[in-house]
Amino acid sequence: MVGTRTCGALAVALALVTGPGCAEVISRSTVEIEPRTDATPLVLGPPGGEVTARGLRAEWTQDGDRLALRLAESRTCASVRHIPVVRIERVHRKTAGGAMWFEYGLGAAALATGLAGLIKPESFSQGSTVIDGQVVEDKTAGYRIGGIFAGLGVLLLTAAVVDTVRTRDEVIYTDAYRREQGGTVECRDPLVPLRAHTVELLVGEWSTVEPTDEDGTVRFLLPTPDELPAHAREVIDATTAWDAAKAELDAAARAAEEARLAAEAEAARPNSKKRRGSKAKPLPPEEPVEAPTPDPVAALGPRPEPVVIKGVLRIDKARALALDFLVPYDGDPAQGHAGEGTVEPVPGVEPPPRARGSTKRDAGAPEPRAGSAPSEPAKAPEPAKAPEPAKAPEPSS
Repeated sequence: MVGTRTCGALAVALALVTGPGCAEVISRSTVEIEPRTDATPLVLGPPGGEVTARGLRAEWTQDGDRLALRLAESRTCASVRHIPVVRIERVHRKTAGGAMWFEYGLGAAALATGLAGLIKPESFSQGSTVIDGQVVEDKTAGYRIGGIFAGLGVLLLTAAVVDTVRTRDEVIYTDAYRREQGGTVECRDPLVPLRAHTVELLVGEWSTVEPTDEDGTVRFLLPTPDELPAHAREVIDATTAWDAAKAELDAAARAAEEARLAAEAEAARPNSKKRRGSKAKPLPPEEPVEAPTPDPVAALGPRPEPVVIKGVLRIDKARALALDFLVPYDGDPAQGHAGEGTVEPVPGVEPPPRARGSTKRDAGAPEPRAGSAPSEPAKAPEPAKAPEPAKAPEPSS
């Protein structure tokens, strides 16, 4: 009976301890900004200022299946004042549902019960009567129960003290600067090369990424004919067929010219022998009869015109530029084709450069050339968003 009561008391005590032992702490903070008088404001510009928006100027030149671009970043600046302030954060904490006071109450009750059991163990023990009528009391159960409750009370009170420390309020003082933007001013470097920046060229579902060098120059290897749109492949096939037919006509014209020259030489050889053995007046030379030379353009029609392929040069999430190039690559128009474009300055943060590499290609698709990588279908660049309110700069040391 005593063992059963002891185990029951132990189970109840353990449940009481493990219940509130990990009390949830709720925090609420308020922030106040007050000016500082021990520091001077920091002023940026004029001359110069803080860069508030970034645009782009691009010039490109095509050389067959290669495209070289020179990228320069256009900047917009504004005068900015950083006012020294003190950031005061007041943090208020408390336990959820008053768990800390529950720990104090249960801990005090358990400790009091345990001390009572240790001081007067016979209150928690049972007496037994021996044969001669003498009553014998076993105080072991009382000491055991008293020790258990005393230990649990100490644990609960310790948890309550820990939660008391965790729920202390706190005031944090931080030196900072409040940013105040002024009017637009001229930048010190309004146009600088876009250095060490990874850009992406997209043509339909094909894409490739390359980094710019110190001069803002980047070079791309354009997609193969199999990776171009269907209408471009049709023009390339028609141009290839036209070039092959023209080559056959040119070869036939050269063969006819060679045959004519050989016939004239053969005809001139007997006349020269007759003139050596006769003193008669030599015959006048025969007028050569020129065979009409076939005109490839008249026979085949004009050579197919090159087709313009549109692409997108993606700089980052906020900036993208449309460009073009010509196919077929071996045509004269594709040698030295040039263009230029601009992106108006927009505010935004440039993302980290994308890792170079290729995505998975569908089965049966042609392998890309060196420097190219297929990717997801090209998406239109996101429109420029309105500038967000500036955040206070990090506190100065």
